[in-house]
Amino acid sequence: MSKNGFYIDNFFIKNRIALAPMAGISDVPYRQVHLEHGVGYAVSEMVLANEQFLKQGHSLEHLNFQEYKESDFQKYLVPRSLQILGHSPDDMATLTKLIVKHNLADIIDINMGCPAKKVVKKAAGSALMADPKLVKDILQSVIKAAGSTPVTLKMRTGVDSEHRNALELALMAQDLGIKAITLHGRTRKDLFKGHAEYQTIKELKQELEIPVIANGDIDSVEKLLYVKDITNADAFMVGRASQGDPWLIAKLVAIDEGKKYYVPTKKEKFCITVQHLLNIQKSYQEIIGVKIARKHFIWYLEKIFPEVYYKKTYNNLEEQIENNFLIPTNLSHKKIIKELIIENTANEIFDKQEIETWKSTFIKLNSYREQEVFLLNCIEFLNKKNIP
Repeated sequence: MSKNGFYIDNFFIKNRIALAPMAGISDVPYRQVHLEHGVGYAVSEMVLANEQFLKQGHSLEHLNFQEYKESDFQKYLVPRSLQILGHSPDDMATLTKLIVKHNLADIIDINMGCPAKKVVKKAAGSALMADPKLVKDILQSVIKAAGSTPVTLKMRTGVDSEHRNALELALMAQDLGIKAITLHGRTRKDLFKGHAEYQTIKELKQELEIPVIANGDIDSVEKLLYVKDITNADAFMVGRASQGDPWLIAKLVAIDEGKKYYVPTKKEKFCITVQHLLNIQKSYQEIIGVKIARKHFIWYLEKIFPEVYYKKTYNNLEEQIENNFLIPTNLSHKKIIKELIIENTANEIFDKQEIETWKSTFIKLNSYREQEVFLLNCIEFLNKKNIP
């Protein structure tokens, strides 16, 4: 086990890199590929605590779908963490009891950070932060219903920049029995615009006794080291940057543990892509799975072949400074990266025009069989071109 691990209640988290719960993304196949790349903690996408859904059994169906087997826990040494979302203390408690009754999670996470309009309109997610009394009622109800199952909380810094109350709510949550808090360094109003701020996360870490997990814009080794220096957080959660890039997780785990990381070749990465898409086929009915596979395939292509799909957006340095968050130069960080990240030096020559067509072709495929044949043809192309 990693010396850099930490505890959530009685569960030891083997390292400090976590995978964020993302609606419509963090399903079992998605978490599986990141578990295989070493992530220490992976939270499921949210399950809605809605009275109608609960009565009709929809939430339970979703719960069963979110579960990854206990054998995976044993294989990867990670706890099963399942996130719930809602605005009714009673419905949240009912859903929690279902989770406990059917042994679907080792840790239950409460979503108080989602800024999506359809969630906020129902006074759930990050909208809860405007009502501390309701937050208290929900936390008490869920913690009581969970019994011995630890409950954690994910939230934002506040409703907007004028009303940042994360510290106030975090202290209350700790007193009520919440076992860890993940803080995204944006307000509800920010959505995903601008850049995450980390001072509020630093404040929580200084004031709380329970673990604090930093979240927001951790998309590179440089950013991980930067956020570590500022916040001294117990762990670091990666969200959107992990899409199509489980190798980022592997790289961050290695860096955080002071180990060398050998960057895979493009062909090795593409084979992982194929395995992920095949796992999607095992998890979904075809009419749904082919659509889910499309977005993941596009994300993978953009990460594996950035020279094909990424276009230069800005023409001068001033525009880059204005539109991008530039991390201050840190020579010690640069030294760490140089010593631990081992790039593949093989000459990866490929036909850019051919690969450019892969995206437009794949999104038109309407069956698992068509997708399988196409992916095998792509691998054959890479083999013929002697791409390592």
